[in-house]
Amino acid sequence: MTRIGTICVAVLLVAMPLGCRQSVLPDQYNLVMVGCPSMIPLIERIADRYREQNQIPLRVSVEPASPERTTADTRAGLADIGLLGQPPSRAEVGLTAVTLAYDGLAFLVHRDNPVKNVDPAQLARLLTREEPTWPVSSWTGGSVQLVGQPRIYCFRESLQERLGLVPGAIRLDVVAGTSEQVVQEVARRPTALGWLSLAHAERLCVGQPVHLLGISGVPATLANFRAARYTFSRPLVLLTRRSCPSLVHDFIQFARSDSVHDLIEEHGFLPAEPGK
Repeated sequence: MTRIGTICVAVLLVAMPLGCRQSVLPDQYNLVMVGCPSMIPLIERIADRYREQNQIPLRVSVEPASPERTTADTRAGLADIGLLGQPPSRAEVGLTAVTLAYDGLAFLVHRDNPVKNVDPAQLARLLTREEPTWPVSSWTGGSVQLVGQPRIYCFRESLQERLGLVPGAIRLDVVAGTSEQVVQEVARRPTALGWLSLAHAERLCVGQPVHLLGISGVPATLANFRAARYTFSRPLVLLTRRSCPSLVHDFIQFARSDSVHDLIEEHGFLPAEPGK
């Protein structure tokens, strides 16, 4: 091939749209993510749509990880994007956090428990054992038993942040591996107080001997959450290095755009407002 012919081929390759470059630069379409298991199904759906709309051979690897590992891997460049189910630490340096969506937090008790509603201050006292028994004089249920999921799900950290509690203030009596198991464990314990994502709570509680607690007089329903009446929630955060590849920046912009609001809502979350 002549020198002019070689130059022309090179120019054509550069000018080709992304969808036509699959066999040329496949390695630049890899995204590695680690973090909160609650966010993984949604982020995989977003990745599927990003791949379809941009017609690129995007390969996505997502692995569950603790908040500590999520932050460490993102800072070290082992992960392109960290998924945090809690507010990021204010002490983080060199990382950028943006909120993808909000996840409602629901609290459930046994159906025999006469308490139907709590306010945040009372909830904090129950979770920290400052109020070790249910405050109902007509019901001698016994000591409150806390039921929740492992730390990898970040629920306790979010609760502590939301209620202004110190780290480690909430200690579980029963660790349940899944949301379904949280409901089952509360159903077995008349004095239990459990929590899980509101995205699953209504469906999982149907037919079970449990009920959801209202917060400050507002019932814990997805309808109230979507209407911004039920506001007890946690942020679902995307974490990156401040200097990140253009693909990572592009993907995050897409994940926070109107193009995926329907996916976010399908998963029971509330899309974050632009700029947050």
